[in-house]
Formats: sequence, C-alpha cells, structure tokens
Amino acid sequence: MDEKNRIEAVHEKVMELIQITNDLEALYPEKSFKLDGILLGNIGEVLAAYHYGIRLFKQSEPTHDGEVIADGKLVQIKITQSNNIILRENPDYILILYLDRANGEVAEIYNGTGNRVWEASRYVRQMNHYSISVPKLLQLREQITDDERIKQEHPVKPYVRIYKKNR
Repeated sequence: MDEKNRIEAVHEKVMELIQITNDLEALYPEKSFKLDGILLGNIGEVLAAYHYGIRLFKQSEPTHDGEVIADGKLVQIKITQSNNIILRENPDYILILYLDRANGEVAEIYNGTGNRVWEASRYVRQMNHYSISVPKLLQLREQITDDERIKQEHPVKPYVRIYKKNR
C-alpha cells in the first residue's frame, strides 16, 4: 500500500475513533472521551510525517519525534484537540497540529523553532512539565519567518481559532 492510501486509511480510522468517542459522550454526557495521550500523539506523528516529509524515530525517543527528510531538521510533533500543549523538552523545531473532531482533518497551529515556544511556556511544578496555550501559540506563529518553517509536502490548512459565544 502506498503512503497516500495508508494516510487515507488512517483518516478513516480516525473518523471511526471520533464517532466512538462521540457515541460514548452521548451515553455519558458528564464525562469526556477525547482522544489524547499516546494514541493521539502517534496519530499526529503519522499525519505530520506524511504532510511534512518527516522520517519518524522509534517510539519514545527523547526530545525529537523525527527528522525532516529534505533538510535534516530535528522536530518534535504535537497534536491536540484542546487549548493547551504540554512540553517536557526544548526541541530544535516543533510542529503543533490540531485535530478537528468534526471532520478528522488536521490544521497547523505552529510550525517553527522550538526555542520560541519553550521560552513562552510556563512551568507547572505539580505536573513537572511546561504548558503553553493555543492562543499564545497563535501569537508566536506571527513571528515565524518562512525559512524557519518546515516545508509542507501535502497541504495543511492553518488553524483558525473560532470563538463560541456562551448562550
């Protein structure tokens, strides 16, 4: 199976997972059944590898998840469905994606050097990690120059934050 067909199969499976989490939330509306943790992280890494031409490292390598095939940049890959990103290391480059539960598509939140994100994040002592919000990442995204970005091989839309009014 070629890479395009593999990614299409991943998208189908992600949509099935999203449907399952939606079904569970309908059964237990007081609980959250978001995709997260290792499963969502690995989905993000596979999608980033396809869209950005990244050779992935083995599971749980420290600091970086892969290397950009075209130029050798070392990159950490994050994906979220929430409003925060957790960091444990300062990577050379970081690619942060958002998984849209409505359609299973990914959007690019941040694509640039890791140092900018690391310096803007805050340490959460109780959890022993650093955290940064999506709105802050969107502010930082405006500072990125084209030469800092990891080039896309297959298009990914930029993430656009939609504000919902409380009714």
